Amino acid sequence: MAALLDLLKICEVREETHIRKLSDDLNEEIYRLYGIPDITRETIEETLGDRPAEIIWPQMERKANDQKRMEHVWRLLSYATKRVLEADDDGIVPFNAVNGEPRLVE
Repeated sequence: MAALLDLLKICEVREETHIRKLSDDLNEEIYRLYGIPDITRETIEETLGDRPAEIIWPQMERKANDQKRMEHVWRLLSYATKRVLEADDDGIVPFNAVNGEPRLVE
């Protein structure tokens, strides 16, 4: 699990870099399509000020890597639990074995 979480971090960084490049490319194309000269573009960007960078997971932007890892694990467990409940006939899955029903971990 730790190795997968490390890989996930690498993928997140790579994809954020890709998203930022796409955003920059899109802005370039918009300025080009509207025929906005460079001097006007500089004025626009100075007037608007800094814009936040495009990021994949804004809720976790300033969180420590350990916090992100824990959030990924919680989301994975939540998703797995959801799938188990959806697959169950009555949608009720006990934590402990009851009436012949398997436990949630099973």
